[in-house]
Amino acid sequence: MVKRMSKYYAVKKGMKTGVFDSWAECEPLVKGYPGAIYKAFPSKKAAEDFLENKEPAKTGKKTGTPQDTKVSTYAFVDGSYNSSTGVYGYGGFLCIGKEKIILQGNGKDTEMAKMRNVSGEILGAMAAVSKAIEYHIPSITIYYDYEGIAAWATDKWRANKIGTIGYRNFMKEAKKHITISFVKVKGHSGVEGNEEADRLAKEAVGIGGSIPAPVCTPLPYAAVKVKQTRDTPMQPKERYKNHGIWFGRCGKCGSGITGNQKYCDQCGQKIDWN
Repeated sequence: MVKRMSKYYAVKKGMKTGVFDSWAECEPLVKGYPGAIYKAFPSKKAAEDFLENKEPAKTGKKTGTPQDTKVSTYAFVDGSYNSSTGVYGYGGFLCIGKEKIILQGNGKDTEMAKMRNVSGEILGAMAAVSKAIEYHIPSITIYYDYEGIAAWATDKWRANKIGTIGYRNFMKEAKKHITISFVKVKGHSGVEGNEEADRLAKEAVGIGGSIPAPVCTPLPYAAVKVKQTRDTPMQPKERYKNHGIWFGRCGKCGSGITGNQKYCDQCGQKIDWN
């Protein structure tokens, strides 16, 4: 009987790097990861030498590098909340080919602060998409650790707060201009991109230091086109401004609305923001 040769899998770039004893351990760390670099070796020493080599592995089947390299634009985002100051914020980065753009910002709006770090999570995802659209990128993959990032954007979860409704509306409109994919990663599990996003988010809200000035692109919430059934305008209730964007509730049905909506997407009521 022929004894099966053992293989060791070295992951140089992936969800997590290191040497792994089986393909079952290696596969989820590299599958779908943009530009993953990994390779199988007959000995653990050879795998470790591969990781220590500063030269990147050559692409192709022999190196184990994925042949599908179409995903060239991706972002890692995370949110944080400083309970001592009431500041929420986000951190992360957008990679467009070899260019890396830091994403960071914060806010202290009373209504948004009720969602604590969730406000930062959704603003981070919006910042990544906004920047990608600004660069005329056709598609983006967002890596995140909070389930609502994808769930609200895809209507898996029902948006029932002003912030989440605004996020859902923004993503729906953004999808007309860019293809958005979502990949969930486990938070605080050693995933390099997620760890960096977490650090930047904490920095944005002043955890471990002073709060920096926000560095972010304005995030315009998109208007939702609806059937115009009520022509008599009505002013919104509970209106407030955050990041230069008006939020509020429809004076007719109470649904969450944003500043450049002329009509409520739930009941069709015409909105007067003046």
